[in-house]
Amino acid sequence: MRLVFFALGGPRHALWSWHTFARPSPPRRQAIQGRPATRRPYHGSMNAAAWPSAQHPPLVNLAHQHLRHETISFQPDPAAMRLCAMYTGVGLHHLDGEEPIALVYERETAETTGALMGWVNDNWEADHFVGALLTTRRFIFGNLEPVVFPLEGIQTAELEGRLMSGLQLQGVDVTGRVQRKKEAFDSQGQLASFFGMVCQMHPEQRPVPPVTTELAVASPEDPSGAEAALAALHARPPSLVDPRVPLLLHVVRAALQQGMPPEAGLDMVRRIALFDRNRRWGRGQSQGFWLSPLDGDDFECIAAVEFQRCTRRFVDALGQLQLEFRWDSSLAQAAASNAAGYAASAVFGIGWSETPTTTTATFQVRRQGPISTFQVRACSGDRFTALPRGDDMGFLQDAHEAIATQEARALLLRAIFGGKNPLGQLFAVHPQELQHRAHQLLGHADLRAFYP
Repeated sequence: MRLVFFALGGPRHALWSWHTFARPSPPRRQAIQGRPATRRPYHGSMNAAAWPSAQHPPLVNLAHQHLRHETISFQPDPAAMRLCAMYTGVGLHHLDGEEPIALVYERETAETTGALMGWVNDNWEADHFVGALLTTRRFIFGNLEPVVFPLEGIQTAELEGRLMSGLQLQGVDVTGRVQRKKEAFDSQGQLASFFGMVCQMHPEQRPVPPVTTELAVASPEDPSGAEAALAALHARPPSLVDPRVPLLLHVVRAALQQGMPPEAGLDMVRRIALFDRNRRWGRGQSQGFWLSPLDGDDFECIAAVEFQRCTRRFVDALGQLQLEFRWDSSLAQAAASNAAGYAASAVFGIGWSETPTTTTATFQVRRQGPISTFQVRACSGDRFTALPRGDDMGFLQDAHEAIATQEARALLLRAIFGGKNPLGQLFAVHPQELQHRAHQLLGHADLRAFYP
C-alpha cells in the first residue's frame, strides 16, 4: 500500500509521498494468514563459561581474548541470528556442521537505518541488520552486499581511514575472487586486533573442525537419537531453545513407545534437529538454497496452506518445482482511504490518496535426499527495489517466519499421525482431535506454541 499526502490542489501537486510504517500492510503482510511479524529486541552478551580454555580450538580462544565488546555475543540471540541470515542472504551450512562463534550486531544503528530507509521505499520496511558473523569456517562481512571470506582466505586486516575509519579486510572470497571490503563498526578496533592475529595463523589451522555433521546420533540404547537430542536441549539456556522443539521430541519418544519404528523415529529426530538449528542459528543453506526439514511434497503443501493464492505451478527442466503466489490489495480499502483523504483535504487543507499494489512471491523448490531446499523472492508494486537481491525484504522476513510456523505444525502432525497420509489431509484434522491425540501420547500437551 502506498499513501501520497497532498496539500489543497489534489495529488498531482503532492508535496511529498509517505510509505506507511504500519506493518502488516496489505497485501504484503496481511497476505500471510493475517499474522503480524514478531519483533524481539536483542542485546549482546558474553558467555562467561566459554572464555579461553585448553579444550577450545585456537581460533575460538583468540575470539574470546580479543572480541570483548557489548555488540559482540558468543551465545547470540536466535532472533538476531535469523535476522542476520535473512538480511545478508547467507545461511550456515547446518548439514556440514558449521556453527557460529561470534555475532556482531549493532542493534541501535540497524534500527536507525531501518527507520530512514522505510521513509524512502516501502519495500525496505523490514528489520535491518548491521554487523557481521564469525563462524567455524567463514566470516560473513557486510550487510546488503556481504563478502563471505573463508577463514583460510583472509590475507590482511587493518583499520583504514581517518575521518571515516573502518575495518578493511582483503582476501580470497568463497567464489575464489580477491576481494577488499571495508565496514565501520563500533567494535572495529577489537575486530582488527582479532583478524590481525588470525592472519598470523597458518591458513589450514584457522577453520574449526565440526564436532559432528550428524543431525541425530543413534545408539543401541537410543536407536532414534531422541534421548540424546533431549539431553542436549536441557544443557542449553532456555532462551536458546524454541519451545516447540522439546515438545516435538517428547511426541516422537512417546510414539516410539507405542510402536513407531526406530528408523522412522530417527528420521523425525533428524528433521526436528534441522528445524532446531534453523531457529537457533538462522535458516541454513545448501548450494545457495535455504534448508527445510520437510520433503518436497510436504513443503509444497505448507506453501499452499500458508500463501493460498497459487497462480502458477510447474516443474522446470532441472526438476525444480516453481510456485508463484500473488495478492492484490483491496480496491474497496483504497477507495475508502481515498474518500477519507479527500475529506481531510477539504477540512484541514492536507490529505492523502492510496494506490492499490500487487505482491508476487515465487518459490524454487529442490529435493535434497529426504529434505527439501528452496529459494524465495518477492516484489510489491510495479517494480523491484533497488536492493541487490531485488526483494521486498519485509515480506520475505515474514514469509520465512510463516514457513517456519507451518514447518513446525507439519512436523507435529507427522510425529503424531505418521508419514502415510498426505500432509494436506492431516492439516484438515480438527484441532480438538489433534489435542486429543497429543494427550493420548503424552498424558498432557500444550500445543499453543504451534498455534499462536
